[in-house]
Amino acid sequence: MPTNTRPTLGKFVAAECLQQMRLHVEDLAGPGPVLGAGRMRGAGLVELLGKTGASPSIDDATEILQKALGLDGTRLAIVDDITEDNGTYTVRIHEGACSFDRKSDEPMCAYTLGVFVGAIGGLYGATMTGKELECEAMGDSQCVYRIKRHVALD
Repeated sequence: MPTNTRPTLGKFVAAECLQQMRLHVEDLAGPGPVLGAGRMRGAGLVELLGKTGASPSIDDATEILQKALGLDGTRLAIVDDITEDNGTYTVRIHEGACSFDRKSDEPMCAYTLGVFVGAIGGLYGATMTGKELECEAMGDSQCVYRIKRHVALD
């Protein structure tokens, strides 16, 4: 059993704390470690929910991640919707923690992207890869991620 359960403060911290850690790691090592940490968190969250390999309908997957990552969950972001077309998933979110109070000329939400890559991969039992297409920090109304199965090179 953990020794520090934070009985007064609880399990949440300010988005600024995540921002500083994420930005510093990206400055030192690039987005790879941050994306990987997000991927681990997403897969771990799906495992914690008992949904690994469950292969839910896209509507059920959307609901699972809305609850787990939104207002009643970790508060990473509000999941607007997730769609699927021939094995390619498009995730639309707003109020993402990575883009909170930030301005950028390029997509910058590697951690949040990683969470969705890991979570969708966990739900469907596949190794996934992803790309951020739109970002709130760039002035877009939402962050949009495209996630698809990883194809190994021969």
